[in-house]
Amino acid sequence: MVHSNEIRKYLLKLVEERAVENDKLPGALQIASELGCSLPYVQAAISSLVQCGVLESIPRSGTYIRSGWRERILTNNLAIYRSGLGFFPEFKRRFEAEFPEIYCSEHFANGNIELKVTYNVLCRQDEYADLSGLFDECFPDKSIFHTGAIDAFYSGRKLIGIPVIFSPGVIFCNPELFSRAGVALPASDWSWQDLLDTVRALRAALPGVKILNTGSGINRWINFVIRCGGGLLAPDASDPVRLDSPESIEGLRRYRELRDILQDEDNDYNSLRNAFINGKSAMFWGFRQANIVFSTPIPHVVTLPQMGGSPENIMGADILVFRRECRDFKLMKQVIRFMLSEKTQSFLGRAYGGIPILKRSAAAVLNPADAADRVFMAELSNISCCYNCSDAMLFRLINSGVERILSLPAADLGRELKSLSETLRNIIKIQQFMGEKDK
Repeated sequence: MVHSNEIRKYLLKLVEERAVENDKLPGALQIASELGCSLPYVQAAISSLVQCGVLESIPRSGTYIRSGWRERILTNNLAIYRSGLGFFPEFKRRFEAEFPEIYCSEHFANGNIELKVTYNVLCRQDEYADLSGLFDECFPDKSIFHTGAIDAFYSGRKLIGIPVIFSPGVIFCNPELFSRAGVALPASDWSWQDLLDTVRALRAALPGVKILNTGSGINRWINFVIRCGGGLLAPDASDPVRLDSPESIEGLRRYRELRDILQDEDNDYNSLRNAFINGKSAMFWGFRQANIVFSTPIPHVVTLPQMGGSPENIMGADILVFRRECRDFKLMKQVIRFMLSEKTQSFLGRAYGGIPILKRSAAAVLNPADAADRVFMAELSNISCCYNCSDAMLFRLINSGVERILSLPAADLGRELKSLSETLRNIIKIQQFMGEKDK
């Protein structure tokens, strides 16, 4: 007997495979015949997806894929942050075997359960449920986890999400291209000036070759701000905004200097990663999650350069979140236990490449005899997610504001940062006033 879950999954698979808006699906009778089930069950499954906004049923014409279907939020759907991840097919098989009622998707942008990266979660933290109580029930003993990575996702007492794998940021180097350029491979104690000298030397010796990915997102430039001693916000300080402090301005100035040297570089993360994999980029700034797609032997790995401030390393993580509309607490606890089980954690560490949040699985995955893993292990004590921004709107404003500033002439950087910071201060004052008024 074919269950309604299987019919629903079959229809969603058809939508994802065709992926063309307004494309017509096979008729309900044909689907029923292919699945060996009764017609009313197929019609009921189609009707439910019409109500969800994925399909559109036109009388006497048929059923079509609705425009904007990727943005629909389905009940009982786990959405992952992007398609094409190598570990996903096996992860999907394992997850759906454990939770047959849930469809695991790499094409829907959202779900009531999601695996998202740090930036996505912080930008939309107001959309997610508080997991603190559920997490405590599932795992009263937190010492079995790398708690520093988890603590980063507490907003006050609210736990926005739970990282399932994480990694410090590092720079992967292609020894062959460095050798061809006659440039020495960097050491992990390199300085800011060492980085600039290396980038300039590679550019001069390897015309037409990609050098290093940067990008304008907050997950990139925040490392420079922190390593110069700056920050975004200090919520408990009399002046909570640190973005226009001399240290923060200096960090962004240095980041802008690096980007100016690389101004003709394509900064798309995926295309730069692929260029590095194919031997067409000298360096790649990423996380251990990228390690799994690199050829053997593992490329030379170094940390980000020291710049006179904190050695903190802003981590990259895949975070388990549930939308606020998700009220099936029993299911939520089951999913949390599954994702943080030793079996799943060890699988993700091996198949995906990140560091499992479960210490036992992390110890089994990280190899002390491997030079690259030794760098990751050394950086665990520096791991951080110190954005200190528990407000989604402020986080989005900071990210888009600095992105705009980085596109302006370098001479405008300090003035524009101060203007953005004043806007942040005014918003925070209004929020504080409204909070006091509501008491």
